[in-house]
Amino acid sequence: MKKKNFIFILFFVFLFNQNGQTQCNPISNFLGNDVSLCQGEEVVLNVPINYPNFIWSTGEINQTITINQTTEVILTLSELSGDLVVNGDFEQGDVGFVSQYVLGTGGTWGLLSNEGQYSISTSPSNVHNNFLFCQDHTSGTGNSFIANGSGVPQTKVWCQTINVDPNSTYQFSTWAMNVLNAPEISDLQFLINDIQVGNIFSTSVSGCQWQQFYEEWDSGLNVSAEICIVNQNTLQSGNDFALDDISFKKVCHSIDTVQVTVHPLPILTVVNDSICQNDPNDIALVQVSGASSYLWSNPSSIISDLGDSILVKPNQTTTYNVTGVNEFGCSSSISAEVFVKTPFSMLTQNDSICENSATTLIVSGADNFVWSPSNSLSSNNGDTVTANPTTTQVYTIIGEKDGCYDTSFVSLKVIKNPIANAQLLTNDLTINQSLLFQNLSQNASTFDWNFGNGETLNQVDNSNQEAIYSDFTTYEVSLIAYESICSDTFKLSFEIIPNISIEFPNVFTPNDDSYNSFFSLNPKNFKSFEINIFNRWGNLMYQGDLTNEKWNGKTKDEKIAQDGIYYYTYEGMGLNDEQQSGQGFFHLIK
Repeated sequence: MKKKNFIFILFFVFLFNQNGQTQCNPISNFLGNDVSLCQGEEVVLNVPINYPNFIWSTGEINQTITINQTTEVILTLSELSGDLVVNGDFEQGDVGFVSQYVLGTGGTWGLLSNEGQYSISTSPSNVHNNFLFCQDHTSGTGNSFIANGSGVPQTKVWCQTINVDPNSTYQFSTWAMNVLNAPEISDLQFLINDIQVGNIFSTSVSGCQWQQFYEEWDSGLNVSAEICIVNQNTLQSGNDFALDDISFKKVCHSIDTVQVTVHPLPILTVVNDSICQNDPNDIALVQVSGASSYLWSNPSSIISDLGDSILVKPNQTTTYNVTGVNEFGCSSSISAEVFVKTPFSMLTQNDSICENSATTLIVSGADNFVWSPSNSLSSNNGDTVTANPTTTQVYTIIGEKDGCYDTSFVSLKVIKNPIANAQLLTNDLTINQSLLFQNLSQNASTFDWNFGNGETLNQVDNSNQEAIYSDFTTYEVSLIAYESICSDTFKLSFEIIPNISIEFPNVFTPNDDSYNSFFSLNPKNFKSFEINIFNRWGNLMYQGDLTNEKWNGKTKDEKIAQDGIYYYTYEGMGLNDEQQSGQGFFHLIK
């Protein structure tokens, strides 16, 4: 293999010998040494100076090519020797060649009025009235071979016999043009030793447009060659042409090969890491793979460089660039990031609960939570738990977010339940009386009274309270005892009872005159009532309650009582269980 990427330009010299033969002196190593590239690089290869004829194995046609992939490049240089054709530019006139065409014999249109004839002249217009004025190819003022083409194929238009070297390559070339602006163009072909060489070639439809046509021929064992240009046209008109600068030159090849090898770049893979900013013991490990050696950036912030990994502890999210080199010397770079996770805050709130109750505790700010102690909790993880401790408890919460941890606390105070209680100290529940209430509550510091008569009171001690009631109805007094968030309610019901009353008549006239004919007392607000009526001799005349009935002045045996003074006694119990008794007298008059 070649070791260096240089392009050497050498030249070779063809020597023309006395026998019309030539010597080839090929050059070598003109492409330089084999090339080793990395993916993304390229090498420029050049054709040596003064070598216009060349063939790249890549198919490109430029003298300079760019290679960026693994390939073998072959450059073949072709150097043409001195021309072996005699009078190929026809400046010596009609000499040095033979033709199956005949010299022009003249006619209506000029010297070349007939098909299958030729002439050596400076312009086609000189030999045919319809031919164009065209200059020769060599100098613009010299001669060219001008023909009125025939319609007979395989007709040898121009031939010459030349000595050749065996096993050599020669280039047979001619310049040709159409002498008319006509679509019927000439079809010509090279013929060597009566063997067709190459394809049929045709001139342009535009007149006076010189074009070069050439083919290469290997001599094999031949030492002599009859080279010819033959007509392959079958048309009878319009196939008129001119030839000039016919040449037959030995081709000397110089071949060089260069191997271009494109090595792949290392494919780097990194494993990023992250650390918690609030954890002094958290160190990031960044790893890379895919190459043979590595070079890291930001060396000042690297704690340890192990080549394919580094230990770092940046204060903020940092990008580290690393370049990896493989065994071919090819390099590529990649970026690795160490993400510094900023501290997070867990949001908690202290709480209080009443004895023998539960509450919901909520924490936020992290992704996962662990609570302790767990014996009084519904769960030891999650952002929401139910707590029911028997005594005041402080809970510890460890929160995790993106691999970072933080600790918070919740204090849950357990408050002893208050006991609300009260009693009515007044026995007289009659209207418009001031009733006295005693607060007997326990474990409480504030109180709310609702006396049931439209009056309320917020009390900060447990002193006795008074209230007046002005309606005959049942009242409900409520007392709420508070201690912080805990409360208890006590209710007391009672009825305001009207005063008892009795109306005692002092005269009674049972004479059926519809006036004061009955004795009635109309006792009011009694639960029970009984009256006994006696005459003056102490005999019982009536016994009853006289609440729903009246005494008509008759004895038990339905006799009308006599006129006189009567005596009565009574006993009763009021609505409030008060005892009533008394006596009195009245006159019975008929």
